[in-house]
Amino acid sequence: MKSVKFIFVISLILILGCTKAPSSNSNGGSTDAIPESASVRCGVFTADKFEPSVPFDNAEAVYVEALGADLVSITRTTGEEAGNKQLVKLQGITASGLSSGKLVRAKQTIDAEVGFGALFLPAGDSCTLSLPSGGKGVYGQIFTADHRSLSEILVSKGLAFPEAGVCGGDELAGCYAGIEAQEEISDQVLTHFLWKPVSESNGKLVILHDGFGVNVSIEGAVSSMAGTDDGGSNGYAATIRYPYPGCAYGSPTLRFYDQLDRVVALNNGQTSLKISNGCERTELKF
Repeated sequence: MKSVKFIFVISLILILGCTKAPSSNSNGGSTDAIPESASVRCGVFTADKFEPSVPFDNAEAVYVEALGADLVSITRTTGEEAGNKQLVKLQGITASGLSSGKLVRAKQTIDAEVGFGALFLPAGDSCTLSLPSGGKGVYGQIFTADHRSLSEILVSKGLAFPEAGVCGGDELAGCYAGIEAQEEISDQVLTHFLWKPVSESNGKLVILHDGFGVNVSIEGAVSSMAGTDDGGSNGYAATIRYPYPGCAYGSPTLRFYDQLDRVVALNNGQTSLKISNGCERTELKF
């Protein structure tokens, strides 16, 4: 019996000796946790200088409303400034060049990712701007409640482009340019497609398929970002007309986009379609 107790005591000592208690910082928090800025790749420009590690302790709690892909309105929610509104231009990114569908998605993304509980860091006292509409704002960065960069989220979804410029724009845009954008995939799937190089109505290319509100970009000998959708015909949901006959496009690659500019896949899983000869009528089922 004594030997059993002895073995138990020795085992307990070994377990306690090998178990390391989490270290704590001066504020009582565990330093074994992931650093607060670990989810921010590109740092922040604030207090007129670039900080590779985001000083979240200095951030203001705000409510965020999307005005565009790179412009928001913030309302402070705590302290003496509670209730005060301000326009904020997100540093290092721009909405210039985005399609109307992506602009809508950018605003939806901002509303979904940040709202109440967002965090704001201004770029600096001298980092102000005048808007074309006549309003005035400041440059700054918005972060989610779980410390992710809103600008990085938008760039990663292809809903904003890097933009160098004042107030840390050069440092941030250089880093944002290294973020690979992942195109969002639509819920729609195409199963039936027709390439008709010469339509009866005007002698030019017409594409028909079974997607609703899905346009087609063509990259070939000539390119067309989109056609004109005349709606359903001949059993198809879309009748999309183009400015040239099919032959003019050579052997083009086609990509499909819904009304929010999300990629529409074919039923075989592919997100693009190669037409081997634009002069020939091509009907496909996937």
